[in-house]
This record gives sequence, structure tokens and C-alpha cells, in this order.
Amino acid sequence: MPQGLKSLLVSFARRRRGATAVEFAFIIGPFLALLFGVIEVSIAHMNNSKLQTATQRIVRLVETGEGRCMPPAEVFTRFCTELEVANATQCDQDVRLAVMELDDMLAAGDLNFSQVGNAYNPGRGGDRMGIQGFQKKRAFFPYLGALLGVDTSQSSQTLVMQATYIFKNEPFNSNTPCNS
Repeated sequence: MPQGLKSLLVSFARRRRGATAVEFAFIIGPFLALLFGVIEVSIAHMNNSKLQTATQRIVRLVETGEGRCMPPAEVFTRFCTELEVANATQCDQDVRLAVMELDDMLAAGDLNFSQVGNAYNPGRGGDRMGIQGFQKKRAFFPYLGALLGVDTSQSSQTLVMQATYIFKNEPFNSNTPCNS
């Protein structure tokens, strides 16, 4: 190796100017990926928790017999309100609620968001019941959304969350007429 080239390489290796910028360039990518991943998982967990809570409130409504006289549209509106969905159109597109007797739910099999429609059958006192609530949410960071189970068949990168509860209605009197 020529002496001039060797001294140039040694001189280049000893310089420390710009080393911090190079180290920062190496670190910033993984740091941002980790930061955005934490944000995405936190938002998904918060939304799932909200879905679980809203579904539990509908369970309580059905379980006590309080919801047996309510029209299905009112129950669905209450569910959307609990989820804090902005408007009725968005609720119709992004939320599903199926309340049915357990035998009917088991006969329907493993339902997903696109298969299930809004169904409301509160049953009678003592019936075994099942409730499934679904909500679609857009993933903010598409690459990280894939790790959370985002539906990649759509270009919108939607995450579908589900809450399922199985319970037995309290022994309320099913023959009592509903007040108008």
C-alpha cells in the first residue's frame, strides 16, 4: 500500500468529528420503530379494553332482563355510545353486536366481523346467552399493524377486535308485559 494512502486512512480513522451523527443515524431507526410499536400496541389495548367494557354493559342489560323490552336499535345505539363512536354512519360501518341464545351462537360457529350482523334476542329468564361485540379500527402504522393481526386484504389496514361473553340470564319474569 502506498505511504500516502496509508497515512490518509490512518488520519481518517483517528478523526472523531461527525461520529455522533453517524451513531445517531444507526440508532434512530430502531428507536423510532420501538417507539411507534409501543404507541400502536397501547392504542390497540386501550380500544380493546373499551370494547370489553361496552360489551360487559350490554351483558348486564340482558342478564338482568332490563333490556328485554328495549328495541334492538336502542341497544345498538347504547353499545356505540359506550364505544364512543362518533356518529351513526361510522357505527354502522365499524361496529357489530350479536346478542343471542347460546345454542344459536354455537350453531352459527366461529363468526367474524364480515359474517355477523347486528342481532338482538335477549332471551327469557334463565336462558343461556352469548354476546359477541366487534369493532374495526384503523392501524396507524401499517408495518406494525401486521404484527397485531391487521386485516391485510383491505388497503385500509384495519384491526378487528372482538369481545365474547357467555352467561345465564337471571330468573326474571319473561311474561311481564313491557311498558310502552
